[in-house]
Amino acid sequence: MVSEPTRGERNNNPFDIEVNPRFKWLGQTGQDGPFCTFDTIEHGLRAGFLDIWNAWKEGYNSPAKFAHHYAPEADGNDTAAYAVKIADVAGCRIGDEVWPISRDFLVRVACACLLMEQGHIAYTQRQLYQAAIDAEPWLPSVEGTDGYGNPLPT
Repeated sequence: MVSEPTRGERNNNPFDIEVNPRFKWLGQTGQDGPFCTFDTIEHGLRAGFLDIWNAWKEGYNSPAKFAHHYAPEADGNDTAAYAVKIADVAGCRIGDEVWPISRDFLVRVACACLLMEQGHIAYTQRQLYQAAIDAEPWLPSVEGTDGYGNPLPT
């Protein structure tokens, strides 16, 4: 039996990112209630990965801290279950502060968020890793550039 797509899937917004009137994501086309809509799933996944990365680098760098920030109880979330899911999927303890994070760790946190937000992961490993790559131009590439094509300082 094929289930109906979730609201996040219909909106190409699987992380259920809420609209911020001061900011528009790449590929954001509008909103559905409080949530952004995106033109493609690639743009929605990229936005979600950027959202996770930004929160993590701002100091929400443990499953517990991130869950309280990203999925607050005030919004009807089970924050404790969210933190447990992140820790389980990411392979760390709830209170572990992890910084800096690797691409693999970012993908694991994103997968935990997808499981909590959508109840499943409807995307391939290739799509998820491509979203992580698209969201992290600041990381050095194999060619020794900063991700924008500029040489790294020597």
